[in-house]
Amino acid sequence: MNKIKIKFLLDLWIDIIYALKKKYLVLNFRKNRHLNMRHN
Repeated sequence: MNKIKIKFLLDLWIDIIYALKKKYLVLNFRKNRHLNMRHN
């Protein structure tokens, strides 16, 4: 029971971290693209 719970929590954390990273990268990409467009 405990092992399953721990695995579930770990998977949840991994999902959350992955989602946050993805969001952060997308925001960064948009910001950079915006800056590049202004320079050109």
